[in-house]
Amino acid sequence: MTAIKIEHNYLIGLLEDVLHNRQVRKPPDGLDWDRFYKLAVHHHISNMVCYGISQLGESSRPQADIMNLFEMDYKKGIAREATQHLTIEKVLQIFEENRIDCMPVKGYVLKYLYPRPDMRVMADIDILFKDEKTSEVKELLLGMGFELKSAVGNQDVYYKKPFMNIEMHRSLVIRESPYYDYFSQVWERAKLKSGSKYVYELSLEDFLIYTMAHLAKHYMAAGTGIRSIIDIWLYKERYQNEMNWEYVDAELEKIKLLALTRNICGLCDVWFRGAESNDLYEEIGDFIVSSGVYGLAQRSQLASLLKNAGPTRNITLGKYHYILQLIFLKPANMKIIYPVLNEYPFLLPLFWVHRGFKSIFFKRNSTLKILDNAFSLDNESVNNLADFHNKTM
Repeated sequence: MTAIKIEHNYLIGLLEDVLHNRQVRKPPDGLDWDRFYKLAVHHHISNMVCYGISQLGESSRPQADIMNLFEMDYKKGIAREATQHLTIEKVLQIFEENRIDCMPVKGYVLKYLYPRPDMRVMADIDILFKDEKTSEVKELLLGMGFELKSAVGNQDVYYKKPFMNIEMHRSLVIRESPYYDYFSQVWERAKLKSGSKYVYELSLEDFLIYTMAHLAKHYMAAGTGIRSIIDIWLYKERYQNEMNWEYVDAELEKIKLLALTRNICGLCDVWFRGAESNDLYEEIGDFIVSSGVYGLAQRSQLASLLKNAGPTRNITLGKYHYILQLIFLKPANMKIIYPVLNEYPFLLPLFWVHRGFKSIFFKRNSTLKILDNAFSLDNESVNNLADFHNKTM
């Protein structure tokens, strides 16, 4: 067994024990605790892992410096969850009082399926709202002490110290997403949350479909992480007997996510139910463990090259398209870097030049490294990723 596989397997096994609220298994011989901690951090689950390793006897625990890191992440997770919970409850109350139709999604909903909500770390809170309420939402959040960090595309990002990020979404997915049309009528599918007049929620079935679409976005781009698999497993375990699976399968088939969903659910059962594995699940599992929460930079480059290469997989053409995209960022991305473009979009060419100048003269090493990495990617790597996607989706 390879070294990293030891940490990989123990991490999944420990998470299985934590999720089932049982005594965690002892670490195997040869486990590298430093590598194990970095793997947990890579997937943003080190605070959750701390619940498991804290059950171990003194002789089985990691060395003091690593244990301190786990415990620090555990305490940060509790503090973050408490702050986020109180703040978002207040935000939703104010939205309710001011007749702002809204719908919390993603982690805000999923965290309550975990044994403890602080186990599910969230970098930001995602709330869907209606575009015509943009100015009112801005006024209300600014009045609560938030700062508007960016207002680009389908979302406005608000921040409040020490770590409150709220992403206010006008649509569940960006316009360029292959699932945009499917989710464009989301308000027609939404229902009022019990006891509310303006806070909405999706049906059990539609929430799962959306969660899978979000997972697929990362899966196709740079890879998704262990936490997303835990999300799916907990959701399925909690609601599988209450859901209309014929509807779910039919809708997933419409957006070509049925095969991926079945494979992810199969992997969930292997990891957290002790189901028998196979070569495909092992390959998907290795892909996910190596990805981290939001994927790897090199895998992101591979995915971009694959997309730009087209159906003929012309890798050379894909590389040049990719480089052009790096140089001439989309207007939406440029507006994040240069907010002045929101008011003066005609200045876009000037800021392309400005960004290029900065990249060449002030970020030369990192710029050259990105370009070198892109050109060094070979046909075999791109084709392997394409074959993996085709096999699993």
